[in-house]
Amino acid sequence: MSGFLTGVVAIVDSDGKRVDTPNVDGDHAPVELQLGETMTAEKTTNGSLTRVTVNALPSEGGETADVQTFSEPGSDTWTKPDKDFLWALVRIWGGGGGAGSGAGKANLGFDLTGGAAGAGGAYVEHTFRFNDLGATEAVTVGAGGAGAAPQYSDNGKAGSPGGYSAFGGWLTAHGGGGGGGGTAGIVASGGGTGGGANGAGVTGFYGGSPAIGGGASVAGAHGVGFEGAGAVPGEGGHGLSALYGGGGGGSGARDVSGEGGNSLFGGAGGGGGGGINETGNAERAGAAGGYAGARTDGSRRGGGGTAGAVHTAGGPGAAGTAGRGGAGGGGGGATNNAIGVPGGAGGAPGGGGGGGGAGRGVGELGGTGGAGGNGYITVTCYGVGPTT
Repeated sequence: MSGFLTGVVAIVDSDGKRVDTPNVDGDHAPVELQLGETMTAEKTTNGSLTRVTVNALPSEGGETADVQTFSEPGSDTWTKPDKDFLWALVRIWGGGGGAGSGAGKANLGFDLTGGAAGAGGAYVEHTFRFNDLGATEAVTVGAGGAGAAPQYSDNGKAGSPGGYSAFGGWLTAHGGGGGGGGTAGIVASGGGTGGGANGAGVTGFYGGSPAIGGGASVAGAHGVGFEGAGAVPGEGGHGLSALYGGGGGGSGARDVSGEGGNSLFGGAGGGGGGGINETGNAERAGAAGGYAGARTDGSRRGGGGTAGAVHTAGGPGAAGTAGRGGAGGGGGGATNNAIGVPGGAGGAPGGGGGGGGAGRGVGELGGTGGAGGNGYITVTCYGVGPTT
């Protein structure tokens, strides 16, 4: 069913008891939501809020919908509502990969590269017959990967991959790979590859060849269908794009770091951190994170979290809206005579983190890699009537 559903949104706790009803302009006013969308609500003081229920009637009247959402990483349980619905639309996102930290050194005489970016988590959806689902179904929400901490007077470390999200034994959305750590040298580190429906993204590393996306069969390729996008290492090695899989993370390079790859529905990849060229001790900016959704200019990369100028942290990726994943975080710019600056965090759900910038001098530390966005699950039950 398409169109808008109009009704009052009620917040209930894990026992199904009403906790709060949001006020709109001082009243319990109706709200408008598209089927499958939910209101955002804060947890109750005892932390028991697990469910948002939309008691909604379409403009034609006569139909209700039940929406349960799961955003906290870890295990939970979906409970079938006590109503004769026809269908259950399940949508899940895996966690985004964390980015690598930038290289850090005290002295001149070294080229330094920024940390490479984490990749986006996959998006998977399916509409089930309501009666085919159990009375309860196990739910797992994947955590976004941690961004890597910088290492004293040393190469950076790789970020952690994002966790998978799952709904019972029915659906799985894998997380994006983490970004490789920055290095003292001219060889760039590769970004992580995007998560897919049938496989997790791969964490990037120093040098290497084009990497394969989760569930894909060809290395260094855009994600097709539910495949995760690949990533291309080297100077200017941008993350590749995907449809339902996660976008690839950008490389962390000395001179030109890579932008994050976009994803139409999954999480986008982050942008690589900026490096330092020994010649002239030239600092470089980070790269932009990828965009979640369709770009009006048709570009397959960038447009997400802002690229960090020199001495400036990368911008965070925007949270997903209207059934899209989160945008990738921007890479941090390089810094002389100071500790390196961090990459931006990936937006939830599933955006990859931006790489940390290289740092030289005081502190001998590069920038911290940005964390990946957490996964997310939403289950919308709708349609009332006979099943035959």
